[in-house]
Amino acid sequence: MRVAIGCDMNPRIVLQVLVAFLVISSPLLTASAGSHRSASEAEFEQLAVRFREYRHQLREDTDRQRPELRDWNGPVHEVMSEVGKRVETKHLSPEVVKGLLGKPDEVFVGGSHHNGKTVPHGERHLVYWWRGGHDYLYLIARHGQVVRSAWWFAGE
Repeated sequence: MRVAIGCDMNPRIVLQVLVAFLVISSPLLTASAGSHRSASEAEFEQLAVRFREYRHQLREDTDRQRPELRDWNGPVHEVMSEVGKRVETKHLSPEVVKGLLGKPDEVFVGGSHHNGKTVPHGERHLVYWWRGGHDYLYLIARHGQVVRSAWWFAGE
């Protein structure tokens, strides 16, 4: 079977994301290994879905008619914080993260800067905006895996 992949997609990354998706979401694979998907894996999947849904809602709410999307400790802030912790704990690759959470708003590589922060060489920062480009969650990847999550707040 042949699958057409767009010329801008790396087949290796597509394969990594596909394998990660199958491992995380397929009860048949986990059942054949003699175990069932844990409740925490199912919770993480639901969290990733909510993360993507909230990001879509934030993009759609250009006239800021839904302030609850931007409240400190509100539902979006809490979901984004929890996703950051779980991605960090699982040490997922940036490619798997993108498959689960969607494309980051920005990616900064070693030697570049975001909001006065210099990205060390060998690191990649995947930025997911919360309240525009001034408050955001970023995932720090080193050696092919996310090792830390952090927030940047403008402090308005």
